[in-house]
Amino acid sequence: MFSGLVAVAIGLAPAMLLPVAAQTQLDVGVVRLQTGTQLTVASTAGEQVLSNDAVHPISLTVTEPIYDARGVLAIPPGTTVRGQLHPRPGGAQFLGTLMILDGRAYNIRASSPLLHDVKDPGQVSAGAIAIDAGIGAVAGTVLSAALTGGVPIASVLAGAALGSTTGNVTAPRTIVLNAEQPFRLLLDSPLTLVP
Repeated sequence: MFSGLVAVAIGLAPAMLLPVAAQTQLDVGVVRLQTGTQLTVASTAGEQVLSNDAVHPISLTVTEPIYDARGVLAIPPGTTVRGQLHPRPGGAQFLGTLMILDGRAYNIRASSPLLHDVKDPGQVSAGAIAIDAGIGAVAGTVLSAALTGGVPIASVLAGAALGSTTGNVTAPRTIVLNAEQPFRLLLDSPLTLVP
């Protein structure tokens, strides 16, 4: 009793006087996630084709529920994670900095593994290859006509083959994000969520 009066008299918070069991009850509703907790996220903005040579701000959506160590739902599907996609050798890495959960914003530190780059799907489609082949055929025709005065079919075919091959080989590398290809984020620091 005497120590309680002394603590109050010198201005310590009354919660410091509560037994440990009572102090834990004050954390009702508080959810803590440890470093290394995995979140599964995906783009819900349709297919996003992004260059791998620039930083891109993007928003992703959590696709699977995340539970804390006690089995309490911490992050429901549909929660938004905002951050930036940063170029890395061979692809890009997403670095999450903000989570929007039930209308509240939480600062986070989360990162993805390397998201591998691919050839730009818009430049390696059948239509794009056909266009490149057509350009190559025209170039073969013009070059053959200029050099020989005639247009043998072999020159046209060679130009078409060269055009389609060159277009496919020179297609830029991009990062493609879509809802059908979710990926994992890891929390790089603990996260406390308060209702």
